[in-house]
Amino acid sequence: MTNVTADAAAPFPPTAGTLAGLIVPANPTTTVRAVTFADESFLRALFADERGAEFRSMGLSEAMVAVMLDQQFRAQRAGYRQTSPQAEYLLIEHAAAPVGRLTVVALAHGSGSALHILDVAVLTVARRRGIGTDVLTSLERAARKIGTAQLALSVLHSNEHAIRLYERLGFLPTHGGLQIAMVKRLA
Repeated sequence: MTNVTADAAAPFPPTAGTLAGLIVPANPTTTVRAVTFADESFLRALFADERGAEFRSMGLSEAMVAVMLDQQFRAQRAGYRQTSPQAEYLLIEHAAAPVGRLTVVALAHGSGSALHILDVAVLTVARRRGIGTDVLTSLERAARKIGTAQLALSVLHSNEHAIRLYERLGFLPTHGGLQIAMVKRLA
């Protein structure tokens, strides 16, 4: 059974966000805006789209998969709130329908500022249409506009499609392991 009461008490999204207005994809049918409470069911569905197969491959019943997805969704959200309280939670829409999410946090580092992409996801049915590329390219333009020195992210080493996308967009691996850290220097 899904327990949303405990989760609903925590403020979400934690910030109204300043990046949403700066991220303007080239495709006019794609938009990025701050997440609102009304997006909760879509965000849960997107999480299930991303991670459901992983739990089903373990031979779990659908009821158990639903419990695991709910727990993991809430754990991810709580983890982002704890480790990155200033993160901006953004919704990606295409043709006026929600298709993905983008979670970004501004960080300071030795050579200036960085935008760290904590999470980016697009529904399976909306992939391979250039939406993710368009949004990430627009994020880069916004980062340059505000004087950010680099974009950074981590990606699972097994996520070959995402790694190829990031490399095509100019991200370079900085170190590996289960998670590969990647950086694109902007300044």
